[in-house]
Amino acid sequence: MKKLVKKEKDDPNRYWKWDKKTLTQDDWDFHWLEEKKDKCKAVLVYECSREVIQLRELANDFSSKKKEWPFENQLPLEFFPHKPSKQIPNDVLDLMDDWSNSIPHLKTVDLQFISELQGEGFLEGRTTNFQTFQLTQTKEIAAFEIDWKLGAGQIKKQFSEWADVASKRFKKVKPQNTDDQELNDFISRMSYEPVNQTRSHYDARLKELGAYRLQMAVGSWKEAAKQAFDTLLKNLYENQAEWIEANKSTPNTVSQYAVWP
Repeated sequence: MKKLVKKEKDDPNRYWKWDKKTLTQDDWDFHWLEEKKDKCKAVLVYECSREVIQLRELANDFSSKKKEWPFENQLPLEFFPHKPSKQIPNDVLDLMDDWSNSIPHLKTVDLQFISELQGEGFLEGRTTNFQTFQLTQTKEIAAFEIDWKLGAGQIKKQFSEWADVASKRFKKVKPQNTDDQELNDFISRMSYEPVNQTRSHYDARLKELGAYRLQMAVGSWKEAAKQAFDTLLKNLYENQAEWIEANKSTPNTVSQYAVWP
């Protein structure tokens, strides 16, 4: 098990390796988004996905075989993975942005909420053979044991496999009282909605991603800072600590926002 975990977390071939020959200003400088702040989320998803070697290889394979690309709405194959997001036409960026905003955040509930639902008697008769609580014809609560040592990519893969199976039987289950107005009123009173990230959050993650790529290409934060200043005529970050933090935090950002196959 330990060998499996190490391979998932430390595999040197997991992420794309930028160098001086391949890295262009459009790959690390996202200041062009200052006039298109509403596109930051879609661009972050696209650019994080460009970091994943497996996705790059998969895209190239689909392109060469002229197969239908399942991630066309997020990663249009005409541009992905070779073209930076700045070179994507505005009308395509608009479609990517619409798609990124059309999928709501996965809503999470805590154990207190489940306990309160049970205490109010709302969960009686709603347990499925998958040991989930089906609230309505389209909503259910499921509890998972998550081992974060496996890495975000493996966990997403496991959830995808579960969802493929669960979705098939979901249409067959007909829970009782799915139109229970009392239940709907109770849920609406609870404040367990996910936090929507601001545009500045996506902008900050893109800035870190650019700094990460620049440091990888030139080999040190000092050289990266110098090249950024020579190009932008201003500092990308003010000090060493910020450059190092950008370098450390970007892999987590990629794990969170990349479209993992």
